[in-house]
Amino acid sequence: MRVIDAFVESLDVIEMGFDKARTAATGRRPYHPGDLLKLYIYAYLNQTSSTRRLEK
Repeated sequence: MRVIDAFVESLDVIEMGFDKARTAATGRRPYHPGDLLKLYIYAYLNQTSSTRRLEK
């Protein structure tokens, strides 16, 4: 959904309090908070609470 992508990209996730958006130089990177927010909004708009349904 391009609308969700454009909306989340316009937000400053670091300013919103997601301090894990900047990763350290060591270790594996976590998922970007913006990507998880996109998934959450998509699931909410499609009234899906099941991760198995989201996977489909």
